Amino acid sequence: MGGSFVFTGAFNGADHRPDQTGATPAGAGTQVFNNYMVARESLAAALDRSSVFHKKGYFDLQAIIDTPTETTADSDGCAVVLVARD
Repeated sequence: MGGSFVFTGAFNGADHRPDQTGATPAGAGTQVFNNYMVARESLAAALDRSSVFHKKGYFDLQAIIDTPTETTADSDGCAVVLVARD
């Protein structure tokens, strides 16, 4: 049995949209989250489809934050597990 490699990555983004005047000073406009799980699943599917890495399941990182002042928002706190096959 050979060695193992662990790769990690986090995908999340937010689009800052200016207010109606087109200005983007601090506090103006809105922030829209791009879905973390959609990005994660899209990457995993692409790797599963066209590389030696295949989706095996998920690992619960127990990394969800949901308080009145902080949130992991669109994350379920899990990482996708990909396994390389010959």
